[in-house]
Amino acid sequence: MDQFHIDYSLKNIPAPSRFQYKKQLVSKVASFATRLRWKAFFILNPATRSQKKTFGFKTLTKTPIVPELKPFEDELFNIVTSIKYRPFKNQFQDKLREDKEKVLRTNEVIVKADKSTNLYKVSVDQYNKQVKDNITKDYRKCSRSDIEEVTREAADIARKYDLEDRIDIPTEEEAFITVKDHKESFPGKVECRLINPAKNNIGVISKEILDRINSSIRSATHSNQWQNTNAAIKWFNSITAKNKKTFFKFDIVSFYPSIKKQLLTDALEWARSFTKISEEEINTIMHCRKTFLFFKNECWVKKTDPSFDVSMGSLDSAEVCKLVGLFLLSQLEQIILQSNLGLYRDDGLAVVELPGPEIEKLRKKVINIFSKHNLKITTQVNIKVTDFLDVLFDLQNGLHRPYKKATSNPIYIHKDSNHPAHVKKELPLMIARRISDLSSNHEVFTTEVAVYNNALMTAGYNSNLQYTEKPTCTVRKRTRKKNVVWFNPPWNDEVSTNIA
Repeated sequence: MDQFHIDYSLKNIPAPSRFQYKKQLVSKVASFATRLRWKAFFILNPATRSQKKTFGFKTLTKTPIVPELKPFEDELFNIVTSIKYRPFKNQFQDKLREDKEKVLRTNEVIVKADKSTNLYKVSVDQYNKQVKDNITKDYRKCSRSDIEEVTREAADIARKYDLEDRIDIPTEEEAFITVKDHKESFPGKVECRLINPAKNNIGVISKEILDRINSSIRSATHSNQWQNTNAAIKWFNSITAKNKKTFFKFDIVSFYPSIKKQLLTDALEWARSFTKISEEEINTIMHCRKTFLFFKNECWVKKTDPSFDVSMGSLDSAEVCKLVGLFLLSQLEQIILQSNLGLYRDDGLAVVELPGPEIEKLRKKVINIFSKHNLKITTQVNIKVTDFLDVLFDLQNGLHRPYKKATSNPIYIHKDSNHPAHVKKELPLMIARRISDLSSNHEVFTTEVAVYNNALMTAGYNSNLQYTEKPTCTVRKRTRKKNVVWFNPPWNDEVSTNIA
């Protein structure tokens, strides 16, 4: 497995050909015209507006014709035929095109790393073997009749929500892998993460149900289930007498696939004490656990419980993990003070003020709580400094600073990428704000900023990042949702016409 070297961000956008750009523009114009027609139709005919909940699924009903919009639409579509271009060429775009051609010409498979921007080249046979080996560890083959049965069940659920005319049948995208090159055993032993992109669209409904449940639980329990790094930093800053405490850190091993039916059932039953959950909603959530994995025209299901799987990549799997996380937090809070404990997905962090023997007893109790639910964890205890997400916490001096792995340097989109000008203009300011938020003070920022300035310079920017003071008042202003239909045409540096 050889590394495929790309020394710039994979988020860079190559300039499209004029034909490709016109196709994109036609698609965006048609989408805008369709949304505008529906908006105008309901304004002119308010009695026809349906009040049913659609969960964001689009209607297949033919777009109504609104005569009043005809002159505007004619002018809108005339934009496509009157586009003017200017000479546009730079070395970076040439390099993007060359690398794209190199990728298209290769006979090998290019695989992404699991937690970095690294890419690796493997032969087709080796890739297929790696995928098959990862599948056969936990999955067995199944018949098409099993898929058809679950599809019929999905159709019944769609009818109950009166959405059978809007929801597509489950998709059958092929599974793929990412390389865990952050493991100590790499490259001697190559471990992979199996991703299942096949989706049951009922998961959109399940996701919204679970979002409501999780939000209600967090409001009622005040448990520290962090949604981002800033929430973890706020928790760290609230800790008193930091120098007297040590970190208790744990990581749930293979969290998604380790969640069993009984654990989710127990979590849902516990959640019912905080919010109303109907049997229909529970059936919807459980239906979305009936997932299938596809590879080389074969379908697979879990060996242990074919009708239950929390697969990485499904539409509601993250929300399932959050619900289970809240359930586990409620049990951990019985042995660790709630204000001293928090969880982000499968990563947990706590502070304790205990002697060594007592910390070991606590570690065994924590492991036992997870073991009761057939979950395994790794732990790090009695430490003063630890990384968590993209920040480094230090209890000795009470400071926090940006964190990155030694082998992972920041890479930003190039100034000659085909991004809108305002995006590239704002990028240095956004990075400065982010590094400032991750830094306790100006001194920490100054110590850490050099690597990010160098990354920006490599991407073609001349800006020097400046420390941004954190706002003292965090009260958000009340904002009303604007009733606007937005037109967002595709960007192209080569276009001289002012489209929008």
